[in-house]
Amino acid sequence: MSRVGFDLPETAVARETRNVVYDLVQENTKRGVSRQVIEQQKEQIYTAATRNAKERVKLQFLLQKIAEKEDIKVSQEEIAHRVHFLAGVYQIPADKFLKDLQKRNGLIEVYDEIMNEKVIEFLQQNAKIEDVTPSSPLPPDAPAAPEAPAVNPS
Repeated sequence: MSRVGFDLPETAVARETRNVVYDLVQENTKRGVSRQVIEQQKEQIYTAATRNAKERVKLQFLLQKIAEKEDIKVSQEEIAHRVHFLAGVYQIPADKFLKDLQKRNGLIEVYDEIMNEKVIEFLQQNAKIEDVTPSSPLPPDAPAAPEAPAVNPS
């Protein structure tokens, strides 16, 4: 992903950053981290969330472009099947679950999820794996790929 560069829409990155911040706060709250500790580390959380959001948005655009180029489509039947499946998982009547999704524009998320799965499946089936030797090995002190930080309770 780092070798692919293009400008990302700021609104998409901002929306995804909010989603990632929310997920990080929820995850840390479930782990027992206090609101005070989360508040103290909000800059680190926001920085990690922004970096993560940019990668997610970039990946979404790449998957969308591949779907267009390879004419990968999602049918209404696939969406209906997924909605029924999710309704069963959440133990909600399918018609109520569908109405809830429609109210909050959640069908777009269902569509995107199915599309992403289909594109990834396409890539796996059509991938050509080639062994290459690195031009120069990474030095032992090279930084690892960044991850979203877990908040440490103090």
